[in-house]
Amino acid sequence: MAKAPCHPLLLFIKAMVTDAHAETSATSRPRALYDLDRWKEAEKAADQLTQAFSRSAEGLLVRARIALDRMQPRNAQVFLDRAAQRDPDHPMLDLLRLDLALMAGEPEKGGDILKRAFRRGYNLPSVNLKAGLLAAANARPDEAKTIMDDAANSLPFLDRDAWFLYVQLAIITNRVQDARRALDIWAARLPRHSLACYMEALYCFKVSDVDKGLEWLKKGFAMNPDHVTVLNALTAIPALSRDPVLAQQIMTRLSAAEQAAQENPALPQPDLPKTDDGKPTPLPPDPTQEPSPDEASVSDETSTASTPATAAIPTPAPASPQPVAAVMPEFPMTGPSASSARFSIKSAIGTAPSLPGIMLQTLEMTMNRLESRLGSLKAPLAVHLVPVSAMGSSIARFFPDKNTLVISALYTDLGAVRSWIATEYPTADEESSMILSQALPGFELARELSRAILFGRAPKAFAPENHAIWLQTGISEILGGSDDVTKFLLQTVQSRIASDETQLVQLDKVDDLLADASASIAVRDTARAQAYLTTAFLVKKKPDFTQGIAAAISLLDKLGSGVSLTAALQDVFQMPRDQFESGWKESAFWSLRQGVPYEW
Repeated sequence: MAKAPCHPLLLFIKAMVTDAHAETSATSRPRALYDLDRWKEAEKAADQLTQAFSRSAEGLLVRARIALDRMQPRNAQVFLDRAAQRDPDHPMLDLLRLDLALMAGEPEKGGDILKRAFRRGYNLPSVNLKAGLLAAANARPDEAKTIMDDAANSLPFLDRDAWFLYVQLAIITNRVQDARRALDIWAARLPRHSLACYMEALYCFKVSDVDKGLEWLKKGFAMNPDHVTVLNALTAIPALSRDPVLAQQIMTRLSAAEQAAQENPALPQPDLPKTDDGKPTPLPPDPTQEPSPDEASVSDETSTASTPATAAIPTPAPASPQPVAAVMPEFPMTGPSASSARFSIKSAIGTAPSLPGIMLQTLEMTMNRLESRLGSLKAPLAVHLVPVSAMGSSIARFFPDKNTLVISALYTDLGAVRSWIATEYPTADEESSMILSQALPGFELARELSRAILFGRAPKAFAPENHAIWLQTGISEILGGSDDVTKFLLQTVQSRIASDETQLVQLDKVDDLLADASASIAVRDTARAQAYLTTAFLVKKKPDFTQGIAAAISLLDKLGSGVSLTAALQDVFQMPRDQFESGWKESAFWSLRQGVPYEW
């Protein structure tokens, strides 16, 4: 350019490289409309492209993208199979097939699909970044780091799919500065649309800027509430409960999308003509042509309700010092059910018919173990089985305000549990991840069932003004019954304390942290560990575990009836308050340094 600044070919190449306009820098008009969040127009343009050009797979791939983003895997399969008939070597075909395999719960197919993608699109950053995300999910941090380092040298990306994959991988591998740099370059190069807003929200939640994260999430949701896969991932972030209205809108959209995916089967796929007769290729069957009226109305109402409030991003307000209470997910419980003398189980639509019966047996077995320590339930406990999208990373949770135990479908999906562990605890080795993924579902179920029984016994102990949340949490952590989970918790917290990421707090502040649904996982884990260590210190003051746990429950009863901690400690454990304060701290520091749970 310095020697020939007006050379037409060089000017054209420069224009292609620096072009930031969505409608001219995309590979096709349907893809441009997709990027601009104009998905209905994109679908029409994709169909026109498919019909007009008998050898082009571009329109079919755009339709497959939209189906995957809406979490409609069977619809996506229709379009991908048709695209493969037209252009089996398209570099994006296998990347979308990989997304489909992961969505369908077939991660074992991911390796082979990724190998084919490398052969066909080895020069695309999105292929390498997808491999990095797969490596991180399978607890291979060194491989993910290498891929991340290579990708950082490729910024800015011409590959439009690479941007959000890079941000995701940077956040998963705790490289928040790299994520911020990519988001800034992305914003300078291309206009902000919904996917960029969702990635901004993910970044803000990662760096604990909750208010700004919620504003970005609102803006992205207003632009396009159909990015169901992204929304499904963001619901795993506890901070979402800080805005109950937005949380309910997102949950409603996810519920409608999940129901649509269950009710909308893929249609038969006619073969392409074997000879090119010069006529336009017939369109593939469109499984999304006639959405149900209910689904359409839910989507329209959600979009309309969220748009006026999110026209612009206001300056984030200072974070509220008050804890944000967890909100129980509300789903129509019209799926299969099961009941016994102790439990009444209902489930959301789409639940496997056998799951309520399986969970009933599991709950009965868990209850048999806990009953000797805590006593029996006074009335059948309401249990709701809900989709993964409703609970995020929580496997089970008891909601005292509703007196209901909610169990996520995550309970039966060990692969998804392991992926969550790899995301939240990227330093965990493969062996720890495997052990934890197997132990965590049963532990959380026992812990939350313990809380439900304690609530039936001493409901006022759950009221914040009685300052007993730390004690009922500690008792439940102990009765969760998994040394593997507790050991991992203590070792993780000790590591975070050593790196100054978090710290132990005064006991009167632990209740607020435990009750705050928007707290980060580091703060939440530290509060859980502190509740466990404090309660375990008291239990060990008695001659054996049976007497110790009974004394702790007796202390909980007294706190729930309004007795002060000082008086209750003296009455139950014959221990002055100052001796308790110094004793639990000394024991806690020892236990954290050792990184092992108490022995009973």
